Amino acid sequence: MNRELSVAENAVLEQIIRHAPPSMPNEITVSSKQRDYLIQLLPFLRVTGTCGCGYCPSVYLHPTGDWPKPVETCSYVLDSWTEDDPAMVMLFIENGIPTFLEVAPFGDFSVSLPDPDALRFDF
Repeated sequence: MNRELSVAENAVLEQIIRHAPPSMPNEITVSSKQRDYLIQLLPFLRVTGTCGCGYCPSVYLHPTGDWPKPVETCSYVLDSWTEDDPAMVMLFIENGIPTFLEVAPFGDFSVSLPDPDALRFDF
């Protein structure tokens, strides 16, 4: 698999990048410079695979083309959640690059990609 991000995936990623805290806020801070870089990287991201569990719309990501190199090379997870289809929505960053958008349901039921405006960032 190697396809462009859907409009919905792009919107969810942008919302998470702009607003989500890191999963371990006491151990890592995501700078505004890093968030700006991640936003600039969105047009270069491609979906390279899916989770395959049958419950979620999680996707693997990889940049292609003449993409800008990372400004920071740390690894972390940006966390959010949604009440509509109760799920954790996480963006995994490895060496400064988004690699996995996970939509993990709070139970054994299927969830869809959330509306970006439904994402919550308070834990």
